[in-house]
Amino acid sequence: MGHACEMETSILLDKHPDVVDATQYTRGGPSEGGGFHTIDMLKSEPFFMINEFDEFSESGVIGMPDFATSEKGARFLEAASQAVARFLDEFGAWDFQTRSRS
Repeated sequence: MGHACEMETSILLDKHPDVVDATQYTRGGPSEGGGFHTIDMLKSEPFFMINEFDEFSESGVIGMPDFATSEKGARFLEAASQAVARFLDEFGAWDFQTRSRS
């Protein structure tokens, strides 16, 4: 996931297609180099460094918006909402214990 990437553009195509101008699609950013310096804001590591978008891309784009579709946006948002609902259901069932103060 980057900025103005396939996922973000897909979400906009699903929810606000009128603000997306496909003639302006520009790919941007470096390819993944590995290690702790990343362009992926969702990369799962104990820690990592993310630079400002303009340090990676003149246009600000980090990704490939030309791969975006409205259908992908709808699927992503549905999966995200289902994950939030599962978390809230589980969170509501947690047994919170009160600590006694000595």
